[in-house]
Amino acid sequence: MLIGYSRFVEDDKTQRKQTKALQAAGCKKIIKGKKPNGEKSEIPPVDVKKGDTLVVWRLDCLTNTLKELIEVLSEINTRKAGFTSLSEDFSVTTRNAGAMLATLSTISDFQSSYIRQRTIHGLRVAKAQGRVGGRPRKLGPVQIKKAKAMLKKANVTKSQVASHFGVCRATLNQALTL
Repeated sequence: MLIGYSRFVEDDKTQRKQTKALQAAGCKKIIKGKKPNGEKSEIPPVDVKKGDTLVVWRLDCLTNTLKELIEVLSEINTRKAGFTSLSEDFSVTTRNAGAMLATLSTISDFQSSYIRQRTIHGLRVAKAQGRVGGRPRKLGPVQIKKAKAMLKKANVTKSQVASHFGVCRATLNQALTL
């Protein structure tokens, strides 16, 4: 039996296009996902039995990441079922599932490694140009110097200095240690 799966995607918020395409493909049952893309990911319920085929309009209607796609396809494979994406003309059957999952896993590893390498390279380039990532400091060098001068007075507390600069005491303490 062909079982369709649809969920909210930007260009089909009502899921009408997906539903029409899944019905045209011959899906007898259509499962509708609840969470839209961009929110915490929802791994679709793999409600398939041996011999069934889960059908989606596009791959992004099934999962948000390649890792999640591999998880879902592995689950479908353990149930001796198939998978088809209509738009990408992508199909996984019980016969080719092992090879397909191995290929997707290799691509996922490559993608993760590439992203990691590019991120490290970008951070190094930014550091070499004098840019530092993260949130801007609340207290600049001039303010820190003034805070230290204020604290040298016997009757001034750290809480009062922090209040003067509009920061909490922990922020002041951290700035003073730099």
